Amino acid sequence: MGWRQGAIAHPDCHGFFHDQLRACGRDDLADVLVAEQMCVIAVSQTCDIVQFRDDAEPYVEFLLARIADGPPNAADTNLKSFRTFAAPLESVDRHVSVKPWNRFLVRRELVAQISPSTELTLATTRVRDLLDWLMTRYVRAALPDEFNRRLGTMKAEDKIRKLLAQLPAVTEVFIALRPRHDELPADQPYTCDVSLLCREAAFSDAPLREKMQPLLDEFEALLEGIDGIETEAVRLLGEHQFSRHHMRVYHRWQFDDVSYAADTRADKQGLAGSGHEYRQELGRSNPTTLIFQPGPARNALNLSLRIATPRTASMALI
Repeated sequence: MGWRQGAIAHPDCHGFFHDQLRACGRDDLADVLVAEQMCVIAVSQTCDIVQFRDDAEPYVEFLLARIADGPPNAADTNLKSFRTFAAPLESVDRHVSVKPWNRFLVRRELVAQISPSTELTLATTRVRDLLDWLMTRYVRAALPDEFNRRLGTMKAEDKIRKLLAQLPAVTEVFIALRPRHDELPADQPYTCDVSLLCREAAFSDAPLREKMQPLLDEFEALLEGIDGIETEAVRLLGEHQFSRHHMRVYHRWQFDDVSYAADTRADKQGLAGSGHEYRQELGRSNPTTLIFQPGPARNALNLSLRIATPRTASMALI
């Protein structure tokens, strides 16, 4: 039927989804679907959608989204907000805006009776951003409120974002905080160690590292200047140096909005991508296209795999 992750249901199917929402007790979403300009986006993984056995994958998960004219609100793009995500639609001057709790399940055998739209589509990179945004709500680090309060006295996170915007080679930021979970009294300090990661090629570029060092020093000085926070180091590491052991000790410090904004700027400038694009094994990447060529029987498929450029994120079914 053409369903895949990120596909948008054809508007003619809204009556079908209205009935499904009523049946599962989501009257709130059913009312919105009728009253406002909306669309329905499939967010289940593509292989789960096309799984042969209904008992193995009985449901497809969908996300209800608003459609509006023009570009999206900048505050809702590039993972700046954990509660709202917006992205432009392809080929039309409109955008979708979603809330993470507007998700619902539909039995998969029923989805086989309806079709996705060929006019309302999201670019592969925007689908990847949407899925990263949904995942980030569950996996992002929750730092102690008291630590965040101390950062807030100096508006440190805003200043860190400005520094990171000047460090396009940095892909991720990790923090080792001690104590990790405790809400400390005012007279007890937090100790932190911060690692900024970059690609191996960037780390091997000595002139680039030298150029970045003053900004790293400024990052460290910023943290050291906050009362109640003791900074052991702010260091640059190659991704190849950051081990599984490091990931047990450090927690990813959520500055993805800077990274995703850099990707957007690179796209607008017609560049291949920024240094923030994550490798396939780390998450963000370019699409791999799976081409299924049906054979004479349902369980006998000739499967050919074509790898597109390095950024593997989703699959297109043909």
